[in-house]
This record gives sequence, structure tokens and C-alpha cells, in this order.
Amino acid sequence: MIQRWLILAAALGIAAGCVSAPPPAGEGDEPDAAAAAATAAPRLERRLAELRARDERRRAVRDLGFQGPAAVPALRRALEDPDWAVRAEAAYALGYLGPAAWSAVARLQELREDEDAHVRKAAAFALERILPPAKRPPPRRRPVEL
Repeated sequence: MIQRWLILAAALGIAAGCVSAPPPAGEGDEPDAAAAAATAAPRLERRLAELRARDERRRAVRDLGFQGPAAVPALRRALEDPDWAVRAEAAYALGYLGPAAWSAVARLQELREDEDAHVRKAAAFALERILPPAKRPPPRRRPVEL
């Protein structure tokens, strides 16, 4: 867990012990936060490409989801990962971004037919959060094999 936060801190360019207190509320630091997220997403994406262990990739994808809409292209690429846990995490992250992740809808609809139930569930969750109610596909029922 500590390693995940160190990766995130390194991606954001924060050195240990150099973090100052946040500015008082209402000081209008929104552009700075958006700029930091926009630069952090490519760094985290490069880090994701370097990782080989499944859990590390999954955690990196989760951290990408916290970067906001700037991370959507990287999360779309993570939907192609061969590991089901990474694909599911990417789908959940896109779902939490809501309508900002509209560009991933086509791939998420394909993932509703994935061989892994976790990925199918995550894709359905993401589509529910991204699409307006009138455009949501009906729930898919898969036959249960006994």
C-alpha cells in the first residue's frame, strides 16, 4: 500500500517532506489542480506500461482513475489488458468518471460479453454511470450452467 502512494507521489512530482498545507478554501486553485492532474495522468500511464505484476497494474489503474477526465485515454487502453482484474478496475474507474468517459462506451459494451463475470459486472456498472437512462442497454442475463 505504501508503494502505491509512493508511485502516485512520484508521478505527481511530490517529494517526501515537501508537501505544504493546502490553501484555504475558496482561493481558486482549481486551474492548478486540473493542470496537475493533466500532467500526472501521462506519468501514471507510462508507469502502468512498465509494471508487470498484476496487483501493481491494478493499483496503477485505480490511481489513474483518481486523475479525472485526463486519464480516460489511458483507462481505455487498460480495458485491453490481458488480466481480468486490470480490465475490471479500469471499467470501474471509467464508471466513476461518469459522462466524461463517454469515449469508452463502445469498448465497455463489448466487455459486457467478457468471459470473466467480474469484468462483465464492472462494465455494466460503468455503462450505468456514463450513459443517460434513456440510452442504457437492457441488463444481460447469462444462462447458469449447473
